[in-house]
Amino acid sequence: PWRISHYADLHEALRNKATSSDGPGTPVTIHLRRKVVHWEPSMSGVFLEDGQFIAGDLVIGADGAHSTLRRIIANQQLSSQPLGHSAFRFHIPTSKLNEFVETKALVRREGEIQTWKGEGWKFLIYPCRNNTKFSVVCMHENGQRQQSIEESLDCDVAGSLDYVPQVYSSFSPAIKALVCIAENNSIEHLPLMNHKPLRT
Repeated sequence: PWRISHYADLHEALRNKATSSDGPGTPVTIHLRRKVVHWEPSMSGVFLEDGQFIAGDLVIGADGAHSTLRRIIANQQLSSQPLGHSAFRFHIPTSKLNEFVETKALVRREGEIQTWKGEGWKFLIYPCRNNTKFSVVCMHENGQRQQSIEESLDCDVAGSLDYVPQVYSSFSPAIKALVCIAENNSIEHLPLMNHKPLRT
């Protein structure tokens, strides 16, 4: 069975658990907008951009595609490499999908993950927040036409409603209608990146 959630809700649940005084251990202190610039293994901690040192029993380097800690651990300049694919992610209220003939069939069964695959693309939708919203993930290859447009879009920046339907113009009526329903400010454009394994 699948356990499906809105990623924002999952983040909030993890934050609440980590910062709660209930249960064993010391509650976590979250430092917002504080950049890590150096890791010191002999002192078991990290230095922040303002010079503050924060010690801990364990340092987890989950700092994304442009990781600072990977570079420090490897003692060399590292860069993420594009995989040749991008993804669009957005959410649509279930009530909105029920308003259109083309998309109504997509939401008739609660708790169902639906996937479509083709040559160089994948389309995934699933419900969240007690079936009140649908999360949509659209992955596709970066062809020359797409790449020229995508070069102007940074990671985590809202995509373009004019562009997204272009990518999926040859898809089924349901999928084309679904991407046209999405609100522009809800679309995230995510170029998919990869890191080579660190030398050990």
